[in-house]
Amino acid sequence: DIVMIFDECTPYPATHKEASDSMQLSLRWAKRSKDAHQGNENALFGIIQGGMFEDLRDVSLNGLIDIDFDGFAIGGLSVGEPKEDMQRILTYTAPKMPQHKPRYLMGVG
Repeated sequence: DIVMIFDECTPYPATHKEASDSMQLSLRWAKRSKDAHQGNENALFGIIQGGMFEDLRDVSLNGLIDIDFDGFAIGGLSVGEPKEDMQRILTYTAPKMPQHKPRYLMGVG
């Protein structure tokens, strides 16, 4: 089974500061989720946040990689943003995700 960490989905629209604060909160929760998950046999996935800002997506992904999750999800898309923004963030983020771990695109489909 797969368990998703607790995160905050950044609303759209959000300023860079709002998206950064939300993403940092999600990273703190990611660490707490990983710590609480110790000894659980289910796969734990980190959720990449950062709104529509590539630099924040990088910070989020790198922080989640450092925590070392079993898989990774892209969150915070399909929340009311234009389709072009969703595609831009997806095209930017997906190639940077670890190739050897499962991926999940949340809330789209």
